[in-house]
Amino acid sequence: MSKKEAVIRQVHGAIEHIYKGEFECAITLAGAAEGQSSHQNKATLFAELKVRVPPEFKDEKQWIARLNAVRDWLKHPTPQYGDEWTISEYDAVIMTIRALSKFQWEHRQSTERIEAFLDWCRERGYPSRSPKH
Repeated sequence: MSKKEAVIRQVHGAIEHIYKGEFECAITLAGAAEGQSSHQNKATLFAELKVRVPPEFKDEKQWIARLNAVRDWLKHPTPQYGDEWTISEYDAVIMTIRALSKFQWEHRQSTERIEAFLDWCRERGYPSRSPKH
């Protein structure tokens, strides 16, 4: 198994979990897939989100912590967030798009399942960042 194969399987798994409404599983898999990529292209969804700091956050560091909060809550002890969290479809979709956008830029490819998911996202009004090369 290569890192590339592992990322594809994790992203595909995240997509399937979203379709089933299992958002915590999708976020965990997508977070792992995103973490395997060292690619830091500014055209990925996470890079775009990082620089769009909403006014209610004092700086980029605080904003990034919020962007990663659900993933971190699922993955690490996070007493600052409490024992319960409402995990939404939106949270799962954004984390999955973050992962697949890094994959697409790093490997310059996509899959039929990823493209179908991006179509599904567009139909529902989600950002559907599909970098073109």
